[in-house]
Order: sequence, then structure tokens, then C-alpha cells
Amino acid sequence: MKIAITGHTNGIGQAIYARLVNTNSLLGLSRSNGYDISNVNRIIETVKDHDVFINNAYHDLCQEQLLLRLHTLWCNQQKLIINIGSAVTDYPRLEQHLDDQPWPYREHKQILQTTFRRLSQQSSKCRLVLVSPGATDTAMIQHLDCKKISPKKIAQAVELVLNNPYIREITVYEK
Repeated sequence: MKIAITGHTNGIGQAIYARLVNTNSLLGLSRSNGYDISNVNRIIETVKDHDVFINNAYHDLCQEQLLLRLHTLWCNQQKLIINIGSAVTDYPRLEQHLDDQPWPYREHKQILQTTFRRLSQQSSKCRLVLVSPGATDTAMIQHLDCKKISPKKIAQAVELVLNNPYIREITVYEK
């Protein structure tokens, strides 16, 4: 199985890459090896012949654009797109004093979630999955004092999705 993942050198993407690298043909796409997620055309061209795309790296609306474009390309093929969303789409900010301020990250993840759910209702051979982690122990929120799930556990959830075709949407939290 040929798998491609964006953002494979940090955080959740790094954990997923490390978990899957020994059992699959795996291609990591990050700025460190010349791939910028904002260059959607280049990412699509690179992954079009893969079986699985893990849409992990975050930058503005690029995840949603990648989902839309790749789903259009793959809709008549037995392929899989795993989108890494976020539980912040449904819950208040951990920094409650900022809750009334604009939060582009949340807005972009909500758009990804909405697009995923809309596309999931369409007839397609391409399987779509949304993995929504709760607070995750990454550099993005290292300054927050809260329960955080390990990126390795998110990687386990992604592996579970790969091996269980009946999963469409999953939320993962630290217990």
C-alpha cells in the first residue's frame, strides 16, 4: 500500500510516519524535504498514484483544498483520505480569556470538518475519514496546562482507521 502524509517531521505527522514507516511504502511531504502544503497542485501531483493520503499538515485552508481536490481526483477509485481535524471544532478554547477573539485555526478545522461531512454523503468509491484529536502534546499548545494526548496515540488511531474500513469519523482524547 502506498501512503503519503503531509507534515511528517513534527508532532502528530511525525508520530504517524514513525508508526507506519516499517509496514508500508510511505512518502512524507514536509517543508524539510521541499513540500509546502500551500502548494496544493504540487502535493496533488505527487500523491495522485498513492492508495492512501493522510491530510495532516495544517496551514490556513490548505487541508480543505487538498481534501476537495484529491476527492475529485479519486472519487471513482478504491482509495482512502484520512483527514486530521481537531476536537476544537466543538468545544470551547482552553484559554478561556481568549474565547471571544477570532481563532482562524478553529475556523479552518470547522471548514475541513464540514467539507468532510458533505463529501462523505456523496456516492464515491474513495473512502473518507476524519480523525479529530483533543488537546495533543505538540509544540502548538506546549504552553497550556491541560491534559494532552500523546501524538503516538493519534498515530495508533490512524493505524486503527487503516485496518478498519467501517470507521468514518473518530475523536481521540487523553483519558
